[in-house]
Amino acid sequence: MMKISKNTDIMRVLEEIKQISGLLWSKGWAESNAGNFSINITGLCKKIKFQIPESGYVRLNKTYKHLRNQYILITCSGCRMRGIAVNPVQGLCLLYFNKSGNAYTIISLDNISDKNPTSELFTHLELQNLLAGKNTGEKVVLHTHPAEVIALTNLKNFKSEKSINKLISAIQPEVPVLFPEGIGFISYQLTGSKKLALKTRKKFNKHKIVIWEKHGCVSTGKDLNEAFDYTDVLIKTIKIFFLCLSSGNKTEGLNVYQVKELKKLNKK
Repeated sequence: MMKISKNTDIMRVLEEIKQISGLLWSKGWAESNAGNFSINITGLCKKIKFQIPESGYVRLNKTYKHLRNQYILITCSGCRMRGIAVNPVQGLCLLYFNKSGNAYTIISLDNISDKNPTSELFTHLELQNLLAGKNTGEKVVLHTHPAEVIALTNLKNFKSEKSINKLISAIQPEVPVLFPEGIGFISYQLTGSKKLALKTRKKFNKHKIVIWEKHGCVSTGKDLNEAFDYTDVLIKTIKIFFLCLSSGNKTEGLNVYQVKELKKLNKK
């Protein structure tokens, strides 16, 4: 902790992590030890001389070429967002990837050596590798369990990307402007599986946020605040839908011409 405490840029990231982790908990998007995120902080680690162990690397079953010599800050398995909001270092691992991109080692930030990254590690590896390759400045992957998303995908009428986007894009103007490419959707897959990770990576070639059926959603961003914002807009939109239903009325929604007009605003 002493090494990173002297780096003002990393300390700024940790403050952002505290803030967003607290919001994730208070909004109910990260019950118990649910929810996870990863942040590529390679650019912030250049001035820090970490002691990289020569042994203890975890071999991966594939090579992530864009993660070579990269530093990824990621939530630990079993950690709680409410705990990270108080002391972020206790719930985080710093992964350093070797020069081949086919193995990583965990650098201790608080002298605790028995930490392991989140069970959704495969998804984070696939997406962080994708983001680093795209070189668009996106460095964050955020996965949460909002009740509204899980409730929506438990309804028979919303089991496809087409049906979900038809609903969500018409509810409020913010959605077509922010997500002109739409919301991604993946039918139910086993939590933490490589199949889920690969399907998610494919969706993020086009989308900023993806819904996992009966599980939650994943968003990316240049920082944790941006990834949070994308999720926040999605959840508010779904809330509006359920509020309309609870009033005994169906949503009227924007018409197709209004939605197309809004999508053009993003391109200006």
